Amino acid sequence: MTKRTLFLLGCALMASSSNAELRLPTIFEDHMVLQQGTASVWGWAGAGKTITVSLAGQTASAMVGSDGKWKASLTKLKPGGPFELSVSGDGSITLTDVLVGDVWLGSGQSNMEFLLHQARDADAEIAQANFPQIRLFTVDHASSIAPKDDVKGSWKVCTPDSAKDFSAVAYYFGKGLHENLKIPMGLIASSWGGSPAEDWVPRSALDKEPDFASLLKDWDADHDRTAAWTDGLPYQLQVSDMRLTLKGGNGKVDPVALKTGDKGLGGMWHADINPGSTGTYTVEGKGPKGGVMATLAGSEKGGCWITLQTPFQTGKTFDLTKYDALEFYAKGKGKYRVKFSQDSISDYNYYSTNIIEVPTDWQLLSFPISSFKQGEWGTPKPFTPEAVQNLVINPEIPYVPEVASVAYNGMIAPLTPFKIKGALWYQGEANWGRTSQYHKVLSALITSWREAWGISFPFLIVQLPNYQAVNSQPAESAWAELREAQMQTAQGLPKTGFVTTIDLGEADNIHPKNKKDVGARLTRLALGMAYGKPVTLTSPVFMKAVVKGSSMLLRFGNVGGGLSVKPGDSGAITGFALAGANGVFHWAEAKITGKATMVVTCSEVKEPVAVRYAWADNPVCNLASKEGFPASPFRFSFPPKPGAKTETDEIPPPP
Repeated sequence: MTKRTLFLLGCALMASSSNAELRLPTIFEDHMVLQQGTASVWGWAGAGKTITVSLAGQTASAMVGSDGKWKASLTKLKPGGPFELSVSGDGSITLTDVLVGDVWLGSGQSNMEFLLHQARDADAEIAQANFPQIRLFTVDHASSIAPKDDVKGSWKVCTPDSAKDFSAVAYYFGKGLHENLKIPMGLIASSWGGSPAEDWVPRSALDKEPDFASLLKDWDADHDRTAAWTDGLPYQLQVSDMRLTLKGGNGKVDPVALKTGDKGLGGMWHADINPGSTGTYTVEGKGPKGGVMATLAGSEKGGCWITLQTPFQTGKTFDLTKYDALEFYAKGKGKYRVKFSQDSISDYNYYSTNIIEVPTDWQLLSFPISSFKQGEWGTPKPFTPEAVQNLVINPEIPYVPEVASVAYNGMIAPLTPFKIKGALWYQGEANWGRTSQYHKVLSALITSWREAWGISFPFLIVQLPNYQAVNSQPAESAWAELREAQMQTAQGLPKTGFVTTIDLGEADNIHPKNKKDVGARLTRLALGMAYGKPVTLTSPVFMKAVVKGSSMLLRFGNVGGGLSVKPGDSGAITGFALAGANGVFHWAEAKITGKATMVVTCSEVKEPVAVRYAWADNPVCNLASKEGFPASPFRFSFPPKPGAKTETDEIPPPP
């Protein structure tokens, strides 16, 4: 470039900056809540301008940098309002009905995203959800390879209409704090169903951990995955002569119509396209056998979905038992699943083929009915082909769980300048297959968030509840291992706590509906940990074990008024198992011997070296505090030290 070119370019850039309009991020709008104490206000304006911010009699100023960004701080803010927040200097903006109080962030996957209107006893709760000093902000789903500087969403005053579509756990938590503290509460829900913990951790934090190296290398090497999250992946599926083949029909088939008006089952096709992707469904031309041809084509973006479906019989279920297979001719580009949906099944609501990659030339594809497998979350149930609703075709691209850091970049990073009181975390279901990493990834998440905010704020974890079938015998459990990792993380980091929900789950539903008690327990934990109130969550936690003869003696901490069986259960204590040196666990008898002590024995284990409690996906267990809060699941084993004594006369005090 010549000097003249550089000069003109510089002038153009200066003109562009000087003409920039004063702008605030989305999180700043009418009805918002600012964190009491010190709160940051930031935005964009023309370079070199002085921006003045005023609220509740306080004024702060900031100079706009060469990048067009500015940030000012208001200090010593006290709870109250409503106030006006005015920003001026390169234009002016005035926000009304602004409150000062405490702001809490709720994040995780589907159980944090789970809406109030889906919860147990929702109608009664929603009808009473009039809290003018509670404000709700739901962050729209957004994923990005690089950190974004803004989110989408809006602040809403808590009313029955706004509360019903807000996170149930966050709502119950915020309501509990507001009723106890009598100050305004701002609740931000930023969660995404199906997302593993790695999605919410900045890439720089993951890169520091050697355990994640191979995982990150695999992600980075997948070019389709990268393309899906940047530009979107194009797809095109052309189908013709779709039919169901009859059992013993000697080639007889029932056609599946590809457009309304054709002879055959269905024909009322509907495309559901998540914003961010594109897609069209057309029916024109002929396939290789002269039949009508349909085309589904577009571009699918990472984190989005596209579903094409038709009911076999409108408003009715359809019986597939007389058919051998679904067949059609296909060609195109991309990967797909073919599904039969069954809306009557909770969570596990469809039967699916494996992912198929369609050929570039016409080819007859055949899918035996018996090969369709259940998909989605939930307890597997018997294949009931006599009661399906729809035929579904989905383009398949890498979803959120397959790309690290993208949820953090899109839904957390833009919020980090916004001061908060603390964070709630309900997640783990998507990580149960990699439990050995979970303690490290969750620790990295908490530490990196605190570093990004510049605040060592309280972080409250919801331990996974009971779920899936009950085992009649002691067994290994990935869900129990993940609960253990959650507890280890909470115990290993300052200002980090967890609530046990081992009694609040549902065997056949990964989205249990009792969110009220989850929120109430988080409230109690926060009142004690974050506010120093004389309110504690007394869920007993294992502290110490020693062996005396054939008995295992246990001591617990956080027992409140003392150990007990859970309210309403007058039977024997359940959920304990012992093992000897062979590592085989057997159910054991457990008795409370003191306020915080127990003895556990088993006739089949004469020399116990290991103990477990509630160690199962869905354990039968009933140990609690006298206040009614369940004991946290745990396992403990003595290290193998030949000749070491494990016998003692009494249990030492907890560390």
